[in-house]
Amino acid sequence: MRHFFLRFIMWLLGSFLLTGTAVAAPPNIVLILADDLGFTDTEPYGGEIETPNISSLAEEGMVFTNYHTAASCAPTRSMLMTGVDSHRNGVPNIPEAIPPAQAEHRNYRGTLNHNVVTIATLLRDAGYHTYLTGKWHLGKTPDLLPSRRGFERTVTMADTGADNWEKKPYLPLYKKANWFADGKEIDLPDDFYSSEFYIDKAIEFIDSNIKDKKPFFSYIPFQAVHIPVQAPQKFTDKYMGNYDEGWQKLRDDRFEKAKAKNLVPPGTEMVKMSTTVDWDSLSESEKQYESKKMAVYAGMVDAMDHHIGRLITHLKEIGQYENTVFVFTSDNGAEASDAFDGPTWQAQYLKLWQKVKGYNRDYETLGTRGSYINMGPSFASAAASPLAEYKFWSGEGGMRVPLIISGKGIAEKGKLTNAFAYVTEIPATILDLAGVASPQGDYQGRRVEPAIGKSLLPLTNGDADSIYRDDETVGYELGGNAALFQGDYKIVKNRGPVGDDEWHLFNIVTDPGETKDLKEKMPEKFNAMMDAYRSYAADNNVLPVPDNYDQHKQCRKYSIRTQLRAQMPYYIAGILILAGLFIIKRRIKGLRFSCREVGQVFLESAPVSFVNKVTINATPERVFEALEDPESWPKWFNDIVKVEWTSPKPFGVGTTRTVRLKAMTVFEKFSVWETGERFTFYFTETSLPFAHAFCEDYRLEDSGNGTTRFIYTVALEPRFLIRLGGPVSKFIMGRMFRKGARSLAVYMER
Repeated sequence: MRHFFLRFIMWLLGSFLLTGTAVAAPPNIVLILADDLGFTDTEPYGGEIETPNISSLAEEGMVFTNYHTAASCAPTRSMLMTGVDSHRNGVPNIPEAIPPAQAEHRNYRGTLNHNVVTIATLLRDAGYHTYLTGKWHLGKTPDLLPSRRGFERTVTMADTGADNWEKKPYLPLYKKANWFADGKEIDLPDDFYSSEFYIDKAIEFIDSNIKDKKPFFSYIPFQAVHIPVQAPQKFTDKYMGNYDEGWQKLRDDRFEKAKAKNLVPPGTEMVKMSTTVDWDSLSESEKQYESKKMAVYAGMVDAMDHHIGRLITHLKEIGQYENTVFVFTSDNGAEASDAFDGPTWQAQYLKLWQKVKGYNRDYETLGTRGSYINMGPSFASAAASPLAEYKFWSGEGGMRVPLIISGKGIAEKGKLTNAFAYVTEIPATILDLAGVASPQGDYQGRRVEPAIGKSLLPLTNGDADSIYRDDETVGYELGGNAALFQGDYKIVKNRGPVGDDEWHLFNIVTDPGETKDLKEKMPEKFNAMMDAYRSYAADNNVLPVPDNYDQHKQCRKYSIRTQLRAQMPYYIAGILILAGLFIIKRRIKGLRFSCREVGQVFLESAPVSFVNKVTINATPERVFEALEDPESWPKWFNDIVKVEWTSPKPFGVGTTRTVRLKAMTVFEKFSVWETGERFTFYFTETSLPFAHAFCEDYRLEDSGNGTTRFIYTVALEPRFLIRLGGPVSKFIMGRMFRKGARSLAVYMER
């Protein structure tokens, strides 16, 4: 009887515990992903930029100081969504940077394969609402959009980046900015600003289903602080003047704060990056400009934090904050690329493209609508402080980024961990929080790649100091830059121009700045890790890049192909027209009057008549003598002092215009003026004929002061009209016409 009573008590207790477990609400999960955020850009990581809401998450959770991602956006995002290595999920690099030799392979398409299952799908199938509001960049065909990859509601920008104020691309990589909502293309509201819009939509989606009591997974990948760096003026104003001492001072200040916060060891050393310009070599105006650029960057980070705060406040108001876990991180390190640092033709073309798209780089409007900023390597080195290198490169500055896990169930609140962690750990952690198993080889009857990440909950719960054994390794490669992590150590290779294309060995726990290469001191360790990397590369189908591969050059080639495809019909038409005109020009002989400030000429109706009056500093007798002796022409034609154009409105310059002639140097070819002689008007700089001009009559008048007036009436008839299409073609052709019209010339055919 006694044993029966004890068993009954244990059954009741077990039933209570099981029931309690069953009814415990799974947490809401908010995954916040910043774009190109540097290691020390926020206050919890030693930054001077005001981020009170991110700081509050740090106080309510755990701060990771040794967390790593891929050094570029799409590979990180692919692993963040699947937990599968980027070489196995189809996104080993951004598609815009994959060379043709690699793109032939299925795992090198740069878009998320269908042999993986996303955490959104797993969470949705487990009863979660799943929302995405932000950048996707894992494919933009209908089957690759997030609305088909597990997300119930979506508003997304599908490219590497886009303008933050309006719907337009930020580089010639794209014909347009690709925005979608629930799988359909959309336009943006007039008052659009990316960070505000994403949070507005996240709140809208959360509220739409709040009454059914189901948990939600909200993925918010911001555009901040990706190129173009843009921020509302009120956020930029807070930081004006803060960066007047330059990037090296900022890098040093953040280094000291990082040490003071125990983010890096006290004995950490810091390299001076070769790509950082000497601040004192800049002029005062250049310093002022660069300082304001950094103020805009800080304002963009501040604005992102502000809108994160709006979401936190809203969750508190609807009673969901206490049941929510927040994960805050970045997709890679600080962005150092400067699109204007390429060849001269590239810089000129980019300026032209930006002008067509309505961008400017004016100091007064930096950061506001229409402004275009990319930070460049010098301030990027400050954003990465105290680490080496930045986005695209395998140095710690490109791969080590902030990670904060905060909220419900996080026991180690306000604490730091220096345990190594990789991006594939995030999906494993999210699934662990939700109590959802990760598929290992198959899902709902189809084969899928197994996830490789480890849950971070043993760290956040205080149950472990690390999640990897000392003999376990994590490999990585992107665009020929590579690394392998094992315990406290990392081997790393970076190609030029930043790297030397050699492998190095560092202890990234004691030397996160990667200042002391241990390859010679620890050859056995180095060789063992090299063997591990070769195994990783073979197991994951890592392909070598071509010897001459350069990520930025490959992106330029992608841009050229994109714009050629977009404008090809106009380019072909233009080439054919120019070829025909070149042939026509070769057959033209005669006199040329080069004038300036004539004005823009577009014939709106035909025929059009106007009178040309040429004043010659010679008597009529001398003019007649000259007509009989062409060799004497230069002597008196060079004395022509003015021309008066009298024309109706369609000619484009009003009724009367007086211009001065340039020096005449080609009159030797002229023979005789005759009534009815046929003229052709040309733009001298483009050689594009736009009309025929027929001389109707002419006469010589004695002005009575030793000069002669040659007066003739001309009828203009358009030869053809050129239709301009496409923004780039329209700008180029329009510029040529406008410029040419200021240098109008007259040819006489014979």
